[in-house]
Amino acid sequence: MGENKLEPDFEKAVARARNIAAPQRAAQFGKKTPCVVTGNGCQDCRSPERVCRAMVVLWEPMMGMDAEVILIHENLGL
Repeated sequence: MGENKLEPDFEKAVARARNIAAPQRAAQFGKKTPCVVTGNGCQDCRSPERVCRAMVVLWEPMMGMDAEVILIHENLGL
C-alpha cells in the first residue's frame, strides 16, 4: 500500500476511507451518490449506487496465519 493511506489512528483511517477514498472511487465509477454530487464527503446515504457498503479491518493475523503489509514510500491509488 502507498503511504498516502496511512493515518495516525483508527478513527482518522475510517474517516479517510469514507470521506476521501469512497467518494473518489464512486466518482470514478460514474455514480451519483450524495458524496459525489455535493463533494462534501460521506453523508451516510442509502443510495443504491453506494460503493462503501463494507469495510474490513485486520487487527492481527487470523488463527496464527502469517500476514504482511508492504508499505511503499510513494502515494499510490486512492
